[in-house]
Amino acid sequence: MKFAFIIFLSIFSFANTYADCALPNHCSRSCWDPNGTHPAQTSPSYTNVTHIIVHHTGDGVVFPANTDYAAKVRYYWDLHVNTNGWSDIGYNWLIDRNGVIYEGRGSGVSGAHFSGHNAGTMGVSMIGDFTLESPSASALNSLKNLIAWEATDKNVDVTGVSYHASSGLNLNNISGHKDGGATSCPGTDLYSLLPSIRTDISNMSCYTNTTPTGLDCSSAIELSNGVVYSGSSSTASSNISSFGCNSWTETGPERVHKITPTADGTITVNLSNYSGDLDVYILGSCDPTDCLGTVSSDSAIFTNAVAGQTYYLVVDADDGSGSSYDIVATYPVAVVSEDITLSNTSVNLTTVTAGNDIDVSATQNYSGSQLDADLPSFDLGYYLSTDCNLSANDILLGSDTSSLGSDDTSNNESETLTIPSNTAAGTYYIIFSADDDKELTESDETNNTSCIEITINAYIPEDITVSNTSVNLVTVTAGNNIEVSAMQNYSGSQLDADLPSFDLGYYLSTDCVLSANDVLLGSDASSLGSDDVSSNESETLTIPSNTTAGTYYIIFSADDDKELTESDETNNTSCIEITIEAVLSVKYLEFQKQLTVYPNPTSNFINIKSKQDLTIDKFYVYDINGRLIKEVNGNSLDKINISELTNGIYLLKIVSNENKKAVFRIVKK
Repeated sequence: MKFAFIIFLSIFSFANTYADCALPNHCSRSCWDPNGTHPAQTSPSYTNVTHIIVHHTGDGVVFPANTDYAAKVRYYWDLHVNTNGWSDIGYNWLIDRNGVIYEGRGSGVSGAHFSGHNAGTMGVSMIGDFTLESPSASALNSLKNLIAWEATDKNVDVTGVSYHASSGLNLNNISGHKDGGATSCPGTDLYSLLPSIRTDISNMSCYTNTTPTGLDCSSAIELSNGVVYSGSSSTASSNISSFGCNSWTETGPERVHKITPTADGTITVNLSNYSGDLDVYILGSCDPTDCLGTVSSDSAIFTNAVAGQTYYLVVDADDGSGSSYDIVATYPVAVVSEDITLSNTSVNLTTVTAGNDIDVSATQNYSGSQLDADLPSFDLGYYLSTDCNLSANDILLGSDTSSLGSDDTSNNESETLTIPSNTAAGTYYIIFSADDDKELTESDETNNTSCIEITINAYIPEDITVSNTSVNLVTVTAGNNIEVSAMQNYSGSQLDADLPSFDLGYYLSTDCVLSANDVLLGSDASSLGSDDVSSNESETLTIPSNTTAGTYYIIFSADDDKELTESDETNNTSCIEITIEAVLSVKYLEFQKQLTVYPNPTSNFINIKSKQDLTIDKFYVYDINGRLIKEVNGNSLDKINISELTNGIYLLKIVSNENKKAVFRIVKK
């Protein structure tokens, strides 16, 4: 992260002044708000700072190490401006657990943080809840450096007590929020440290103006842990007479290096490959009197280094002559632990029948410092087990994959799993297994699984069948309609709502076996389940007009789209034989010769006269394309009225009581 330096001009002056501590490195507003969506107030009011007030944000949680603290600062701005209605974020400064300082309202600007008594105060808030944890060493170090700068810049006695006019209280010049209002802020663990914070700042060399001259840390060369650096000592003169951890007085030109451990422990520094009289020292600050540990000329060791503090390593040419040298420093570095964990595990059913589905969901979480792009994907496995311990005997039912990293710390996953149909009834467990393929070496490999108990009932075979098939005509003319009906049936344990609709197809076939050559004439859809085991269906089908006369079959095909994996796939079809006649086919020429049709043409009635005593039962009238127009049934029919037909040519089919047929061409005029 890049930090910006901002220089503020003081608009106040004081009779008494302290030394000048530097403004620490910090993250300016443009650093934590790069898009400019959280602007500073347009017309700030300034105040003469007499008291520095320490706060915590009091979020009620302990933030993980990889928290996006810049986003947290933006959140506080949103809370203060959009919810509280303030003109800007309430604090002048904020500090996160890593010691990063964030600019709020900035130096000298009146804030909104001290229970309505903000005049004369500067507010700095430590991000976190210090009723739940203690502040980190890095955060405390930054707090001290920031207050030291503010105190020397505003001429505030950090160990003093003075009257605060706005609140009407006598307050420590460095106070906690609770000293001026009914609040627990800044939390018990931080508030209890305020006395030592005051003392530590009062002893800082920049505050007391006791820093000896001659040591320049502004261009200190940073060393990497365990990496040899080749340099050359300075040949400039020195004003330093001695260092604080030895009695030697022959100090000379210095070259300064620096390191910042990320864990508590021991610092060791060694010089080699040099000529002349070079010594090396470990300093706790840029103050030659702040020499630490044990010095042995070309080596030094300090056993009580604190994480987050910068230490200065001074290479000193005692005899005044310069020399090239190699220097190596080893210091404690925090090992960022990485871990994959599970949370929010759930199943939609705790009782399920073997062969049926169950929905599962869970969240895979990552803690560590690596980015999503630098890590593999992590599998989340779902297992069926007889206990809560993942083993080789457990059955993998499914898995999901999560992309995780410090920039994407959690991922919600869900899956539909099928319980194997051969699973015996009993108590089982769904085991959720994070990082199931062991992609990451974790700090804790014992927290990757979680389980939920379920009950499995014995498998009930599922089947779709067809019954009660029927047709209204077993003899039909090509181009005409036939009525069909049937019942689709379900056996199994699933509910109607959990199953798809099942199509019942009606096919025209030359045999009773359903094949790709058969013609689909129509279909119906049935909603079925254990709560709705059967459904009656019916349909009107049209026999294709180009169908040649002959013997055919109507095939009824249940679950025609194969929606269900059935225990028996052989009982889905049934057939009924029918006869299809061509419209103009005449099989009984003798019968036709015995009939006379007149008048023809006619505008209304056509009479039918038989040469013998024949009984006529049915009349059919078709258009010239063979489409049925009219049907008349009765006993001993002898005429038919066609007055309602439009003018044109038609076909008259006559059927006797012996089912003999004759066809005549007639004209309606």
